[in-house]
Amino acid sequence: MDVIEHRAPPRRTGMFRSYFDCWRDFISYIDSRVAAFPPGNFHVARLDIRKFYDTVSRPAVNAVLLPAVLDAFAELSDCNSTEESLLCAPLLCPSIRHSAERARFIVDWLADQSFDYELDDPSLVDFADRASGLPQGPDLSAYLANVSLFPLDRALSKVVAELDFQASRDQGHRVNDLNVSGVRGGVYARYVDDMVIVARTSHDLARLRTTVEQQLATIGMELSPKNRSPPSDDRG
Repeated sequence: MDVIEHRAPPRRTGMFRSYFDCWRDFISYIDSRVAAFPPGNFHVARLDIRKFYDTVSRPAVNAVLLPAVLDAFAELSDCNSTEESLLCAPLLCPSIRHSAERARFIVDWLADQSFDYELDDPSLVDFADRASGLPQGPDLSAYLANVSLFPLDRALSKVVAELDFQASRDQGHRVNDLNVSGVRGGVYARYVDDMVIVARTSHDLARLRTTVEQQLATIGMELSPKNRSPPSDDRG
């Protein structure tokens, strides 16, 4: 918004913060949560997605974006007019006034900018499946690719919350679903398709990994075979 409203010039990083800042926060988040683990061993795994950009599907992106755009339209005004959606991008197909139809048009328009692309060398792409795959490089591709993994983030956050709850109970804290102590029992962190999961036991780590695999399978993705799990460590 700083760039759009002329408060700051465009930067080479485009619509995102710099890589260094994001990666530093990614590592700091992992460190801070592990530091809050109870003393003892913990288990770590680094994961990434096999051919991530090539396997992002349009339906997976639409499933996240469409409800979000509809919710945004609902917040534009307190009135019940079906023309509220025109307050968003009024020059983009103003003939469509119904919120649901307009939201669908905007989501499709965004997807059209990245999906169904063609390469200079047709032999490098299989045109039989035109609903999957994003070109690497453009900011919009990175945004849509990240959006497709939001359900994964929500599912893992739920499991991590349960591990935190259990860790708090194991340490003797009186907790309930709305009051968890500062003790942590699990970590899930994602930077694009690079993921780090940490847990107190190998069983908990396997639970986190299985949840990742299950969520990816629902959108036609899978983990890379090069994923590695370092030996357990001890914070002491």
